[in-house]
Formats: sequence, C-alpha cells, structure tokens
Amino acid sequence: MMKDFQVELWLREAQLEDSTPVTKLIRESFQAQAQQLGLTEAEYPHYVAFEQEKDAGERIIDTTVVVSYHFSTVPIGTIGYYTEGNNGIIERLAILPAYRGRSYGKQLLQSAENDLFAVHDCQTVSISIAACFEKLQRYYESMKYEAIEKKKYPSLPFEVLHMQKTLDSWHRFYE
Repeated sequence: MMKDFQVELWLREAQLEDSTPVTKLIRESFQAQAQQLGLTEAEYPHYVAFEQEKDAGERIIDTTVVVSYHFSTVPIGTIGYYTEGNNGIIERLAILPAYRGRSYGKQLLQSAENDLFAVHDCQTVSISIAACFEKLQRYYESMKYEAIEKKKYPSLPFEVLHMQKTLDSWHRFYE
C-alpha cells in the first residue's frame, strides 16, 4: 500500500535577490557554534556566523548556492559549493535550528553531491568544520566523509578538521 506524502522540501538555486534571506539563515544557523567557540563579531568578523549580505551576494555570484524551502514558502536551509579541479568543496551547509533533525541537511548535502558528481564530474567532495565539534564530525562520518587532517590557521582560535568523501556512480541519482 502506498502512503500519501507531501513534498516538504523544495530546492532551488539562489539568485542575487536571495542575499538577505541566505544571510539571515546562515547567521541564525551558526550563532550557537560561534557562542560555543567564544567568537565575537568584533574579533572574528569573517567567521561564518557573522556573514554579511554582501558576502552572501558574492558567494551567490561566484559559486552555486542552493536555498531550501519548507512547503515552498519558508526558507529553512542553504548550502554552497564549488569545484577545484575534480574536487567539490561544500561550504555553509545551514539548517535553521527549528528544522533540524528532519533530514533536511542530508537532502541538501546529497543534492550538492549529486550535482558535483553528475554535472561537474567531481570524484571527491570536501568539507571543513571546527575540529572540536565531535557530534558534527560523527554526522559527516555517517554520510561517508572521512577525516583527512586537522589544521590550525593563524586567523582562527580553533583547529579545523578537513573531511573528504569519494563520489561514485550512486551519486548520479538522488538517494
């Protein structure tokens, strides 16, 4: 027996006029991380939680940014990605806190991976996170990402964990 279901999540590529909602989404989504890390906008204005509308606009122009909508009306998430050779780079996967735990982040990530594999011919995809966020690391490991290296950057007061995933033919289709 088939169940009736409603399409809850709509994805579309962001346009320049989406800079404001994308900025609000990212700032709200990453605020708790900034607090856990003890970061302030005055000290670390370029940290993701403090993204400015002009920065979001530049990312929309220079990379692929996707916005997700809950029941096609409420923007609840975003992901950005681009390529370096045959490696895809994921940046700023964000889901509003009220919508977490419903696989929306997984859907956004899989959509980006599928596009990077099928359209851009990427063989791997990389993501970087604050190394101290072990729960986040386990989340990405559950999505088949592997820790590659931890690195300290002079501009950040924490280590960054670089993770990578090999893409294969399964990414030609949405899972």
